[in-house]
Amino acid sequence: MRNMKNLWVLMLVMLPGLLFAQKLDKKAHDFGSVEYWDNPLATFTVTNNTKADMLFLPTFPAKDVLVQLPSGAMKPGESTTITVQYFTEKKGTFNRTVSLYTSNTGTPLDLVLKGDIRSFASGALTTCPTVGPKDVQDKMYSQEFQVIDSLTRQPIVDASIKLSAPDISTINGRTGKDGVAVTKVFVGFYEVEVTARDYAPYQVRGNLAPHQGRVVFELVRVAPEEPVVATIDEPWIDEPVEEPDPAPTVKPVPAIVPDEITADGTLSTSLFKPNNIVFVLDVSSSMRTPDKLPKLKESMKELVAVLRDIDYVTIVTFNKTAQVHIPTTKANNKQYLYDMIDSLVAASFTNGTKGVSMGYELALQNFLPKGNNQVIISTDGDFNNSTDEQSNMLSDIRGHTRQGIILSVVGFGEDPAGKRLMRRMANNGSGNYIHFNEGDTRRALLDEIRTQSLVME
Repeated sequence: MRNMKNLWVLMLVMLPGLLFAQKLDKKAHDFGSVEYWDNPLATFTVTNNTKADMLFLPTFPAKDVLVQLPSGAMKPGESTTITVQYFTEKKGTFNRTVSLYTSNTGTPLDLVLKGDIRSFASGALTTCPTVGPKDVQDKMYSQEFQVIDSLTRQPIVDASIKLSAPDISTINGRTGKDGVAVTKVFVGFYEVEVTARDYAPYQVRGNLAPHQGRVVFELVRVAPEEPVVATIDEPWIDEPVEEPDPAPTVKPVPAIVPDEITADGTLSTSLFKPNNIVFVLDVSSSMRTPDKLPKLKESMKELVAVLRDIDYVTIVTFNKTAQVHIPTTKANNKQYLYDMIDSLVAASFTNGTKGVSMGYELALQNFLPKGNNQVIISTDGDFNNSTDEQSNMLSDIRGHTRQGIILSVVGFGEDPAGKRLMRRMANNGSGNYIHFNEGDTRRALLDEIRTQSLVME
């Protein structure tokens, strides 16, 4: 299946949402019962718990809150103070959540203000002094969006673009004859939904800023559904009918060509596209044996050795739950990647559907418009999930394939049901199924990335 290059350049500045990426000294600031309210300051202390520098993204102008953010990047382990003021003309209890975003997570940092205003001081302000009708317009800029057909590259007319964000009204746009829509937006983090008749809808999250220029979305045309007609001779049947597995989509491994590996030992940038690789690794107890997780670690390090500074690696692990083991990292940070790969340990039971879901979320957050976007799940297929959960997972895989994300599977073991599930996952994901118990596996992941990222003339 042809990879869809859904383009959103703003996603290049994002790193995945991490569990506990920032630590707050408190969940809420409670002013309590206040007589003579005069917009007192609420303070929150935030600690950068990631392994990368962290920047606070600009907040949307709001009439009822003023947020003072620190300037410059926070180093790993550093703490800083955020101050917030609340403005209102209403007495009584209030509970206001302010959502902030940082450069290394797509998950909001929520600051909660609450209290009970009994009366106002003579100098109290009812609206934020830095925001007025003209000020709000001054803080907005014109953003161009273009929607095109992923196959023909032609503009899509009358496509709808809906932008949503905390603390602002929904922003809507509609494309003209050139497939372009121009809307007024604030700098900040948005959820965007793009829809057009006869095309699969597309949803994405990320930051908007003037320097990014035009944002282009590529939509995949879908075949119209045939109407279903029920007759007396052919009554409705409620029993589910399992669809046959799709035909295998195996790409041949490209032969090694001259100059494929450059003098510094990495892949040629002219022969291979940038890679956004999200590993989703089964670290349940069934993966402990020497022929499973240890062999996988060797293959992963073989791949990391040849990746470049234009390639990105993320690792999600799953057993009874799913978590980020390595946040999105440039592949030239090799020693860190080697150390984190070596630290992988197998334990507990398998909840594979959660791992796959998190892997896709992170792949979308770091989507490379002109690159190879690929989720590689490694498992023995022994999922402790219900049949319905596995069916929903396969459906999700097909949907993400239409968004331009390949899913390949590295399989272990000889369990027939597990192998059957893993093959279906790879087929639905338009990737390859690699069985690790067969032959030399050290170069298996490297060959898979070479296959998927090779620049086709």
